[in-house]
Amino acid sequence: MIPIPTANGWNSNDLLQGHEPESRLIATGQLAIKTRSDSADTALATSPRFISRPALETPIPFWRTSLNQAVRELFSQSLGRLAGAAAFTGLSRLERGEASSTFACVLGALSAGVCSVQLLRHQIGTASTAQKAGIGLASVAAMTAGGVITGYASLAAASMIASGSLVAAVASGAVRNTEASQTDTEPGLDRYPDENIALGLKILGFAAASAPFLIGFLVNPSFWLNHDPSIGNRNLSVAIEALSIELTKATVNSVGISVNRDTLIFEEKFKAAMMGLLPYVIASVLCNSVAGGLLQAELNSDQFTNLILPALVGALANCVKGAANAATIRYVSDPDATWIQGGEHTLRPGQGVQWPISAQLAPKVMLRYLMISCRDSLFFGLKKAGLHPELANALSMMIYASFAQFRDMSFDLMQGQGWTEPVLRPRPPVVV
Repeated sequence: MIPIPTANGWNSNDLLQGHEPESRLIATGQLAIKTRSDSADTALATSPRFISRPALETPIPFWRTSLNQAVRELFSQSLGRLAGAAAFTGLSRLERGEASSTFACVLGALSAGVCSVQLLRHQIGTASTAQKAGIGLASVAAMTAGGVITGYASLAAASMIASGSLVAAVASGAVRNTEASQTDTEPGLDRYPDENIALGLKILGFAAASAPFLIGFLVNPSFWLNHDPSIGNRNLSVAIEALSIELTKATVNSVGISVNRDTLIFEEKFKAAMMGLLPYVIASVLCNSVAGGLLQAELNSDQFTNLILPALVGALANCVKGAANAATIRYVSDPDATWIQGGEHTLRPGQGVQWPISAQLAPKVMLRYLMISCRDSLFFGLKKAGLHPELANALSMMIYASFAQFRDMSFDLMQGQGWTEPVLRPRPPVVV
């Protein structure tokens, strides 16, 4: 049946339901075509298709989508942090710190293994035996680091993963920019480096950045391990916090009008995340360090009533993050956007409470759990090295926020997304 246009848009009963585009959709309530933006001569990636998206009668301002996202973040973060605080209080009363550390160590190893396998099988590939062996070895190393981080708050392991990942990401972006600007070796075509070279640069960058921390850990492992009995309780409560946050976010994410970041390509997601980075870092340091924060509160008390206010104050940082990211996504998606009004095609009408996608829930929980545990490891490590607790907390929150801002992009990489692949572009012949 052919869709019939009406005064309010296309008849949604005749449109395909439940499909989101993988790249920019060039219309709202009209014919949507998935394209590549490499050049005007690039062929359409797929045949035209219709999607169901109600026409918006009036433009939606930035403040509305940002406010909706801030409210959702406040609800999910408050609930998750309070659940984690309650778990910390209960575990502290049991006085089984060593058992908690062991269990947290196992949970961290499992989480790191799952995340690394999902990431590497997409970024490295599984076509050859060498690729499979590389994934296996890297996953074992990740499991070891994850267990040490969550069980013993190892500063060396957390620093190794953070610095290595950062350098590997920079190498990946540098390789992509080189590919995009490389000239052709044959008339009429642009050539790009072999994928193995790009992969080798990522691995080399990760190894070079993480090697000093690995060597330091092997030379004096006792210095880098923290046997504080509260660490196991803390990291187990973080697992409860991560589960509660991700479960709540997935449930209420479609309540009210919202921004759908999946309408952006990977480069646009990165640009939007960079634009929203500074507000989140500032808010995270202020709300989780200067104003106290749950991590510092748990050092002084295991009474739940003493943890409620710090948990709620810390949640405000994520409200700033959600509001800023909602605005930057709309701004990036529209070349003609202003600081007041942005793209409308990234908007998603309210659909009410939705049950989480089971295949995505567990990896998201594990990724959040590992990131928070790395932040705590950094804090405990700096505190053990003699840094004042408030300064150690401020530094760990600042570094954590810088990585947490790109958590969704890390999950995208685990799902097989990445930089837009360069394509062979025909060029006009050069007349000599």
